[in-house]
Parts: sequence; structure tokens; C-alpha cells
Amino acid sequence: MTKFEEEFDEKIMPHKDNLDLMKVRKHFKDWQPQQALPVVPEDIAKFINTKLDKSKNLQDLYDEPLFHTGENYLTDDEYDFIHWFNENTTLFEKAWTNGYTVEKPQLFYLKHIDMSKSNERYDYYLSKAPSGSLGHNSIRKGEDPKLKYILKLTQQEIDSMNTGSYEQIEVAE
Repeated sequence: MTKFEEEFDEKIMPHKDNLDLMKVRKHFKDWQPQQALPVVPEDIAKFINTKLDKSKNLQDLYDEPLFHTGENYLTDDEYDFIHWFNENTTLFEKAWTNGYTVEKPQLFYLKHIDMSKSNERYDYYLSKAPSGSLGHNSIRKGEDPKLKYILKLTQQEIDSMNTGSYEQIEVAE
């Protein structure tokens, strides 16, 4: 007897006088639980939600100029979407048809080890000024670095950097 049949018998058998047990069991025999929705990156989800016409079916969507435009004519976000789409067509089709969940990547702060060790009161975190230049902001030791200029980086971004003198601190959301 399968696990489903055991659970079925346990929950339904007390009510067998009201049911034709064999008909019900046959009806639910091939039932499978709903599969988890596909997971898409946050930037792709944002693009889908803001740039694609959700009322279209897949074939009509694929007729859109976006899917037939040369790379030289795409905006940066269109280019990123098409590049992702070309590598994840099946995932996109499932997401478009059934819905999806948004991947929230784990983010990290980078604390400068040497600078933080040399100061009794402050830890120093990699930051980005409004002008775009990188630097360090000081945060009192033991405090959470939630300033808007402290960079929150994904593991992929960190892996692409030379971060030998930094400690990764997980961002608590």
C-alpha cells in the first residue's frame, strides 16, 4: 500500500459509510501534488512584470519585436533579459504559463579586516558614494551597517572581486 493510500485510509475510512471508497480511491490514484513554481532572478522578474504584456499567450508574446530585434538595438535591460531567456527558454515558458517565484539572492557586506582591527571604535565597510566612487564608511563596532551607502553584494559579485582583505558579513533583512 502506498503512503497516499495509507493516509487516505486513515482519513477517509471512518467516513466509508458515506462514500464509495473504491470510486474515490480510483479517482485520486494518479493525483500528484502541485509542483513548485519556477524561480527567476529578481531583475528578470522585474523586467517581466514591467516590460512584457501579461495578457498575451506565449506564441503571441514571441511575435513581439523584442524577440526579433538585433542586439545593437536593445536597451541594457532588454539585452540582459534576452541573454537570460536564451539560456532559460524552458524555465521562462513554465514561468509565463504557471507563474513563478522571485529569487532573492543572499546579500553580504564587506568589512575591511585590517582597517577595522586598527580602530577601537569603528569597523570599516566597503561603500559607494552617490558619485559612484568606492570607499569605506565607518560604523560603530557591534552596530549593524544599514547605511544606504554601504554596499550590499551578491556572492557572484564578491567572487568577481579581489576581496582578500575583507570579511563577508551576511545582510540580515
